[in-house]
Amino acid sequence: MKLRSVLVMAILSIMLFATGYITALFTNSQTSREIWLTDHDETVIITNIADQSFVDNIMMIYLGKKQLTANINELGKPDMSIRVVSPREHTSLIDSKLWFVKDGAIISERAGESSSQVIYYSIDEASKNFIVEQFKAKK
Repeated sequence: MKLRSVLVMAILSIMLFATGYITALFTNSQTSREIWLTDHDETVIITNIADQSFVDNIMMIYLGKKQLTANINELGKPDMSIRVVSPREHTSLIDSKLWFVKDGAIISERAGESSSQVIYYSIDEASKNFIVEQFKAKK
């Protein structure tokens, strides 16, 4: 009788685990974030399914950016653009351009409907290097 109850418990445990595993496969396989990195010639798309760590680091960089108070003129053509997209919601969350400077990067982020309505921010050298290195590695 003891052997039978142990066997039944083992089978129920395996069935419970299998049900949870299969449910997770079907519910967690959809991409919730895409990072689009674009330079002048090429676009690299990195999803949270492929590299959650990269997506988290990009979000932390954007959370830590510092708004520039000086008037920004004559930046020229941006070195890179970054878009954060939510494919589930069909929404662009971040639409920005980057200009690399000697001590980091300047980010322009859209603040309105038109591309001329932007706010400028700065990020440090380490953040800029992370973005550039990841772009090169993912090409």
